[in-house]
Amino acid sequence: MAATLFATALLSQSLASGAATAKKAVPPHPADKPTLTLQVNPRNGFLPLTVTLYGRLEGVEKADTRFCHAGVEWTGETGAGQVMRSTEDTKCLHAPTDTVIEHAYQKTIQLSNEGIYRYQLILHLNDGEKIRSNTVDVRAISNN
Repeated sequence: MAATLFATALLSQSLASGAATAKKAVPPHPADKPTLTLQVNPRNGFLPLTVTLYGRLEGVEKADTRFCHAGVEWTGETGAGQVMRSTEDTKCLHAPTDTVIEHAYQKTIQLSNEGIYRYQLILHLNDGEKIRSNTVDVRAISNN
């Protein structure tokens, strides 16, 4: 009986210390990082094809001055290489105490050659860092 009580106490202590160790071993959750998501409409179509790219920035604190009027770069490429690069270096034209962060971006493109086009949106932050979106593909099909 005493041996059973001793084994039970030892097992309980072992489980309690194991649970405490497990809690300490779990790394803290990383802070939510800003995300830049790119969508396109339409994804497929016949030439000439007009597509609209939509970018959405989420997870940014309102006071994060790194994102205040970030530079915007759109890139497009095919299997043969880069076919489009559009940059917009914006500057803050407001009081230094104000922070203005764009959360939505849009660009319309006219495609006149068939192929698969891959697009991406890149934000150039004020501290030199870059945030890249996912890539989206568009298939332009000749109707001949």
